[in-house]
Amino acid sequence: MTTKIENYLKSCKSKGATKSSISNYSSDLKTWIEFNNNKMNSIYNNDNFEKYIYHLSDFKKYSQNTIRRKIQTLRLYLDYLVKVQEIQEHHLPLQGSFFKEVLPPKCSEFHAISLSWQYLCDQLNFKDNFENILATRNLILFLLIYQYGLQVSHLIKLTREDFNLDYSQFEISFKNKSKTFKSSPLLILLLSEFQKAVKKISIPSQQSYLFVSANKYKILNSSITSRAIELIFKNLSKSLNISISARELRNSCIIYWMQEGILDYEIIERLGLSKKYDLKRYKDITDLNVYSSEFLNEFYQLKTKGRS
Repeated sequence: MTTKIENYLKSCKSKGATKSSISNYSSDLKTWIEFNNNKMNSIYNNDNFEKYIYHLSDFKKYSQNTIRRKIQTLRLYLDYLVKVQEIQEHHLPLQGSFFKEVLPPKCSEFHAISLSWQYLCDQLNFKDNFENILATRNLILFLLIYQYGLQVSHLIKLTREDFNLDYSQFEISFKNKSKTFKSSPLLILLLSEFQKAVKKISIPSQQSYLFVSANKYKILNSSITSRAIELIFKNLSKSLNISISARELRNSCIIYWMQEGILDYEIIERLGLSKKYDLKRYKDITDLNVYSSEFLNEFYQLKTKGRS
C-alpha cells in the first residue's frame, strides 16, 4: 500500500468512515495499484481507465455492481489527490454515460429465457380465471420485451387504444416520435385471450390501461407498476435458480435481432434511439449466446393443447 493511499484512508477515518468501509476502500484501491503493476505513479487518463474497466470485467470477472463500486472508490481517491495537490487533475468521467459506453450489456442466457417462458406457460390455469389473467398478462409482458424490445416504462403505460381492433399492430411513443409494430400471431392470440378473461371481472370502464395490477387475492383498479414487473422477474430467478431481469431480457432481444440479420438502423428505430447511437457494445458479444423465438409458440401450444 502506497503512502498516498494510507494518507487517504486516514483522512476517510477522520471523517467518520466505518472500519468496514475503510477495508473496502483499501481492497478497491489495491486492485487499482495491482492493475498498474504496483507503479508509484499511476496513469490517470481515459485510455487507462477504460483498460482498467475491461480488466475488472473480462479478467477479474467482477459483477457490474462491484465494478461500479471500485470505480467510485477510485474517483473519490483521485478527488482527494487533487484536493491535497498530489496531482493537478484527473479525467475519470462520470459513471452514467461512461459505463454505458464501455461496459458490455448484461444479457440473459438463452436457457434462462426458455426456462422462464416454460415456467410462465405452466402458470396458466384455465379453471381459475384470476390465476389465468395474471399468467397470461405475464406471458404478454415477457413477449413484448423479448420480441419487441419494449422497456418497462413503455409496458406500464400501454393502453388498449395503443392497439388496433384485432391487435395486429400497436404503436409505441418515444421521446420525439412513435413507432408502429406488427404483432406476431402469438401476441395476437395472447392479447385476445387476456381480454376475454379480463371482461369476466369488474373493472371500471374509465380505466384504459392494458395490464392490470393485482395482489394475492384480487385484481386492483390500477395499472401494473414497474416494481411489480421487477418482482415477476425476481420470482423467475428465485424459482428457477437463474439470472434474468427485464433489462437483461431486453438486451438479449437486441442481440437476437442482430443474429437475425436486422440492420442497425432498423434496430435503433425499434428502440426509439438517436440515429447516432452506436451498437458496438452489443456487436462485441453477439457470439456469447445464440437466441431464437420458435420455442415461444411451441411451449404455449403444448400447454394449451386439448384444454377444455
